[in-house]
Amino acid sequence: MVQISKGYQAATLLLIAFILTACGDGPSIYLFHDENMKGPVKLAVERTYGASKDSSKWQSDRFYGMKKLQFNREGRLTDKRIYGGDSSLIEKFTYTYNSARRVQERRFDGKLRLTHEKNYSYSWWSGDLDAAVYSPSDSLLWSATYIFDEQGREKKKKVYGPEGQLNYLITYRYNTDNYIIQQEGVDKRTYEFTDFDKYGNWIRRINTEDRIKVSITVRDITYYD
Repeated sequence: MVQISKGYQAATLLLIAFILTACGDGPSIYLFHDENMKGPVKLAVERTYGASKDSSKWQSDRFYGMKKLQFNREGRLTDKRIYGGDSSLIEKFTYTYNSARRVQERRFDGKLRLTHEKNYSYSWWSGDLDAAVYSPSDSLLWSATYIFDEQGREKKKKVYGPEGQLNYLITYRYNTDNYIIQQEGVDKRTYEFTDFDKYGNWIRRINTEDRIKVSITVRDITYYD
């Protein structure tokens, strides 16, 4: 029988403890798109309009819809609501977190009926994030793998059907402010940021979809005192 010294055993236990402590909660940074905000943001309201021919102005009579994002004092997104061009609620999302990061998303329809729950899991070794989406009856609807770069930004998103088949892949490109400037997958979208507030958050964005449809999003941001 091989004899293992107590010193070797102690060192091994310390190494295991270190690995569990360092890796047990997964990577420390995951930058979700709607959470890329600067300063003590409380509420962000984004309104999207049709653009003029030269994309220099938004047209108030061509209102496409609105998104409301509510944050807690720790900077975490807690509530997201999407409204249509008639200002009616289309969908609502709520988010829960553990001490380190987001663990669940719940989606409701325009009548506030629960439609799905998305549960996140984090890979200790690869740095990827996986999500499984279930119906209220606990049936798997779809799943996804999010691949992040070294800065914690979402680089790729792979979406799978309930049988595990790959349905589509989305890739993202960013500028130096960590804002998405290109999204390519089911369609191709590009974004140009033209105006910013005193915190450096964008307040005007030009959106182009498949090089044809152009819209402008303006954003009003409320901060905590």
